[in-house]
Amino acid sequence: MSAGRRREALLHALTATQGPMTVSQLALLTRASPRTVRYDLDDLARWLAPRGVTLVRRPRRGVWLEGELRPLGKAVPRHEAATADPFLPSPQRQALTAARLLATEAALAVRELTELLGVTRATVYRELDRVGARLKKRSLALERTRSGIRISGGETSRRWALYELLREWVLDADLREESSGRGSLDAAVGVRLLRELTARSAGELRALVADAAEAAAYPLTPAQAVGLLFWSAISEARLRVGCSVQLPERAVDGAGELAEHRLAVEVLRRLGFPGDHQEAAFLAMTARDARYGPSELRNLQAGRGRERARQAALEFTRQAGCLLGVRLEGDEDLIRGLVLHLEPALDRLELGVVTPNPLLDEIKAKYSGLFAVARQAAESLALPPSGLAEEEIGYLAMHLGAALERLAAPGGNVLRAVLVCEHGVGTAQLLASMLASRLPELLVCGFASSHEVERVAAECQADVVITTRPLAAAPLPAFLVHPLPDVIELVALRTRLQSLLRRPRTDRPLRTDAINGGAAPLMLEHVLTHDTVALDVEARDWQEAIRKAGELMVATGAVRPEYVEGMIRSVLTIGPYVVVGPGIAMPHARPEDGAVRVGMSCVRLARPVVFANKVENPVDLVFAFAAIDNQSHLTVMGQLAELLSTPPLVERIRRAKTVEDVLEVVHAVSAT
Repeated sequence: MSAGRRREALLHALTATQGPMTVSQLALLTRASPRTVRYDLDDLARWLAPRGVTLVRRPRRGVWLEGELRPLGKAVPRHEAATADPFLPSPQRQALTAARLLATEAALAVRELTELLGVTRATVYRELDRVGARLKKRSLALERTRSGIRISGGETSRRWALYELLREWVLDADLREESSGRGSLDAAVGVRLLRELTARSAGELRALVADAAEAAAYPLTPAQAVGLLFWSAISEARLRVGCSVQLPERAVDGAGELAEHRLAVEVLRRLGFPGDHQEAAFLAMTARDARYGPSELRNLQAGRGRERARQAALEFTRQAGCLLGVRLEGDEDLIRGLVLHLEPALDRLELGVVTPNPLLDEIKAKYSGLFAVARQAAESLALPPSGLAEEEIGYLAMHLGAALERLAAPGGNVLRAVLVCEHGVGTAQLLASMLASRLPELLVCGFASSHEVERVAAECQADVVITTRPLAAAPLPAFLVHPLPDVIELVALRTRLQSLLRRPRTDRPLRTDAINGGAAPLMLEHVLTHDTVALDVEARDWQEAIRKAGELMVATGAVRPEYVEGMIRSVLTIGPYVVVGPGIAMPHARPEDGAVRVGMSCVRLARPVVFANKVENPVDLVFAFAAIDNQSHLTVMGQLAELLSTPPLVERIRRAKTVEDVLEVVHAVSAT
């Protein structure tokens, strides 16, 4: 974090917190040393003094502000020394640099970027390295040639990168063109980003989108109005330099049947680019994607297209629950969230279009087990042979993560929070559930976009706002967090929440375990051992196959004998839901049916058997398991899902000559 960014974070923390904060707390918040924070506080005190605010520091008490804070707004302190940071901190410089490069097609001279940012050439080169690393994650490359700097890569990737920038930096005050918050660097950057794309003001763009919706007789949702405003600015910028989207012919034809297509045509006509069928198709699909925000999740109504998505959501939930060993079918928030994502995702799949997922790498790194479960569960859906892209599976994994966090969430009515997260419904749901389960001080009572936070906060009677993007102004203390916060960020947030509560909370410690497990999670190799793996077992039918697998768990003390009959009873009652893949079954029962501890067994049958009526998919691999709660076995199940979704590993088990060969596969998965 740059010095300018640290001082901005310190000012925000001190103005949003009632009562003193210690230097150690501020150091944790800014991820800096206490010594660095003390230097920053010296600078901050000098910056505040002429503004009528005193920064008070008292030994053994902490740091706080005295004076009239309201005039500060979202003003940001600058270093006054000769070695000061440039006016714009590094994140804002990166945003402007990326927008200028993404919007144009020609190579830009370094001199143009120094003038844009007001910094030296050396600073520009440093920011270009950071921009290049960010763009690389979006399949774009930063090229440095003799003629200057340019971006290479696909047009859709370029546009999604621009859209992410606008969603991150353009604030509510920018869109409403209000004077409040003009002192905020973030707000100033939002205005400048829009100007990089279009000469139209935000108000003109809002009017253009509204007129197009009226002409198309299309009712815009609030989230869609903002999203379409951004996409309109992006389309204008790229079409102005002669760059149109190129989509497969079937995608263009299919998009013409979407309700949003006429809306897209009307928008393009008002932008001055009528008749571009490729552009209209792309704009229609992006408008469809942006229809709903987190606050609109509960307003879903059934429809023909949505019914298809609902059936897919129910099947995905059933399969994922089986893989995870938990019952997810009754989680209506999960079903609604999946429907909201799958409805446009299934359309995109049919049209051959993939939407980037900016959090995909982090999802795969932090929630590898859930990603494997989502991938395996998605294979059960009636999809074209190509199946869902990894980007879509990443979103599904986030919805699963939210559901699992809800299962572990404690009760209690403490600080009520409104969550502002515009990275998608799945991200918002996962973040809300993560906060609920790991921060007992917090109760997420509502979701909002940055454009409706004040109304939602009032309706929910909220105490604080948790946001993943800077806000120009908030009616309550606001706390900025990453969409997928790590333990350090959660500890810092808890410290700040406790200062609002004016009392420590030590009765329930912060949970630091991720969905993949805690500091020493139970691994797949801990439950699949020499005693719980058997090869070429004879079984007359599926019931005997379950009994053979269950006996291994009984012998190790993981379950009591009645648990085995519970597994058979579950299949008889619910059906062959335990068949989770080609030739693979995962029978299990409820914990109260006789589970003693987390257990698992693997039986390879000498001859496949048919489970219930699944004649088209005879089973030769049976993985029986037992769980004792909703959490302790999730790492094990995530690793098993990863194994089962990797065909070469499954084939190694089918061809294994000894139990040791199977355990080598298990160890390889556990070690990743």
